[in-house]
Amino acid sequence: MIRNKIVKKILSASLLALLPLMAACNDSFIFDPEGDCSVKVQFLFTKNRQALQSKDGIGPDAFVGTVETVHLFVLDAESGELVFEKTEDASNLVDGFIMPTGLGTGTYTFIAWCGLNSNDENNAFKLNHKYASRAEGDHCRIKTEADGNPVRHEKFEDLYHGVTRNVTITGDNIDRPVKVELTKNTNSISVWIQHPEATFEDGDYTVSYEDANGTMHFDDNSLISEDETLTYSPHTISILTSTSEYNGDQVEAGALIAHLSVARLMASHKETARLVVRDKEGSEVFAIPFLKYLLEMQTFTSTRSAEKTEQWYLDCEDTYNCSFYIIGDQGEWTANRIIINNWVKVPDQDETL
Repeated sequence: MIRNKIVKKILSASLLALLPLMAACNDSFIFDPEGDCSVKVQFLFTKNRQALQSKDGIGPDAFVGTVETVHLFVLDAESGELVFEKTEDASNLVDGFIMPTGLGTGTYTFIAWCGLNSNDENNAFKLNHKYASRAEGDHCRIKTEADGNPVRHEKFEDLYHGVTRNVTITGDNIDRPVKVELTKNTNSISVWIQHPEATFEDGDYTVSYEDANGTMHFDDNSLISEDETLTYSPHTISILTSTSEYNGDQVEAGALIAHLSVARLMASHKETARLVVRDKEGSEVFAIPFLKYLLEMQTFTSTRSAEKTEQWYLDCEDTYNCSFYIIGDQGEWTANRIIINNWVKVPDQDETL
C-alpha cells in the first residue's frame, strides 16, 4: 500500500510538471516523436525551374535531396537581437525539412542561408553578420581581391537564402512549423560559340560574365548596389572541331564551350551585366547585355500573375544555355543568331555586340 502511494505521488508530480508543456503545445499530450513543443522551422524550395511551367508559379518542393546544409538565424523581431543560431546537415532535420529551435512564444524573424558552410575556407562565399538584421555591414559576399581572388573561376556550391519576418508565436500556433521559402543564389551559364567555317584553338578567345552582384544583404537577399563589378571566368572550357557542309563545301567548323558559375542574377542589373568574348590580346570581340537579352527573349504564359515578374523568373531559373552563331572573318565577327534557353534572337546586322 505504501509503495502504491509513493508511485501515485511520483506520477502526480510528473503530470504537474508536464502541464505547462501540454498547454504550450495546444493541449496536445504528444506533439511529435521527440515531444518537443518549441518553435520549429520548415524549409521549402518551391521557387525552382518547375515553377516556370506551373500555373500558380509554385513548383514541387525540392528541398529534400537538393539542399545539403542549413544555417538558421532567429532574431527577436522587435530588438533585432539573435536568439537562436544553428548549422545543420539537411539530412539530420526532422522529417527531412524541419528544425526545432527550443524557443517559446514571442515574435521572431527567421533567416536561413543554406548550402554555405562558413567553416569551409574553400567556399566561394563568406557570411558576415553581427547577429542583427538591421546592422550595417551584414551580408553574404563572394570572396574577392581582399581575400586574394578577385576573379571567380571555380564551380560554385549551390547557395540559398530564405527569410520569414515578424511571426508571432503563441500557445495556439506553436505546434505549427514556421515556413521559410528559399531562393537559389547561384546560377550556371554555358556558352557555345560556333562558326560554320572556322576552328578554335585553346587560348584564342576567352569568355567572361561581368556583373556587380557579389554581395547580398544578410536579411533580405537584395544586392548591395555599391558593390564592385566582378569578372566571372569559366571553370571548364572545351574546344570542338568537326567537318560540316557550308555553302556546298566541306569545311572544318569549330565550337568553343565555356561553363561558368555566377552569383544571384538581378533584373535591376539588366542594363549593365555583360557577357563578353575577348581575343588573346584582351580586345573585345563582342559583348552583350546578357540579362537584357535574356529577359527580352523569355515570355510568360497568359496565366501569369502579378508575382511573376522578371525577378521571379531569374530566381526560378538557375541554368542558362547560350549559343552564339557567328559569321565573318576573324576579328570582324558578326553574331547572326543568338539562342538562350531555346529562345532565339537575331540581332540587327549593324548592331554593335
